[in-house]
Amino acid sequence: MKALFPMSLVLAVAIVSTACSGDESTPPSGDTAETTSSAPSTGASNADGDTGTDGNHAVVTIGESTYEVSTSSALGPCSETGPYLVGSFAADASGTPVQAGDGNAALQINFGIPPADWAAQGVAPGSITVDDRTAGENWLAAEELGADDLVVGIETVSFDGKHATGTARFVETFAYYGGGERLAVAGTFDITCGG
Repeated sequence: MKALFPMSLVLAVAIVSTACSGDESTPPSGDTAETTSSAPSTGASNADGDTGTDGNHAVVTIGESTYEVSTSSALGPCSETGPYLVGSFAADASGTPVQAGDGNAALQINFGIPPADWAAQGVAPGSITVDDRTAGENWLAAEELGADDLVVGIETVSFDGKHATGTARFVETFAYYGGGERLAVAGTFDITCGG
């Protein structure tokens, strides 16, 4: 049986961030978010064009679609938890970052990135989810889904402090569980926890 720890940890981060959100309906000025998929790109910045974030940034490419969120640590928690880089970044339909787990989130990227040598350390291989509510898609890279002949999950990881890059194979979960086409789609990730 494969460990579900990273996915559970990512979900816990999203739940905790929602519960601790307080009144943060207005994100800090300058946070940005972008989605490039079947939907048009969106983004936000302050009047001077300053990105003004404290360095939390995630870019996930799945096939030909790219999902991107830049936010502050007040809205997108991100930390080193055990050997994992764990976080959850979200944006609303206009591209403005919102509290992770917010009911207005149109795009949310959750992640539990394992150490590069996770197999040698004997820890679970981590997971990444991209929940694109605008397109009605939920992409998941998690080895737990590899129960049949579909190979998905994080494949390679490289770290530079709190900056993780790598490759992964994703599956669209609505199709996977709903009897639709089960395809593993190659992707990449570039995630920074800066704040």
